[in-house]
Amino acid sequence: MEDQKKPSVEECLKQAYLDGMNDGIKQGQPKEFVICAAIRTSTGEIFRGHRHFHAFYAMKMCPRYKDERPWGDDQGFITSKNRYVDRKEAYRLQKAAGIKSVLEGTEHDDTAYIGGECYSEDLY
Repeated sequence: MEDQKKPSVEECLKQAYLDGMNDGIKQGQPKEFVICAAIRTSTGEIFRGHRHFHAFYAMKMCPRYKDERPWGDDQGFITSKNRYVDRKEAYRLQKAAGIKSVLEGTEHDDTAYIGGECYSEDLY
């Protein structure tokens, strides 16, 4: 028997994306899922990033936001439908789309989707 190679995180994410798209196509519409981390300023402007830190960094490059500290519901995600959602809604979308945290099945399994919320560490 050949040794089965464990798929990489990238391969798992690609397959989860394709599975979600295929399920959605069968049902007439692709399932919405999380794309990237984002923060929302007091004026409602959204900054995106691979991690929330990157979104903060981009925001800090704008002088008018140098003293802003988005927290709570102002730290969220952008979805495949270009919507800003908070951590709890992001978690619900990921679960509904059948997308597991990349931390599941690792030595960090106990930190996957902590408290019913999504963190950028769950994505990639």
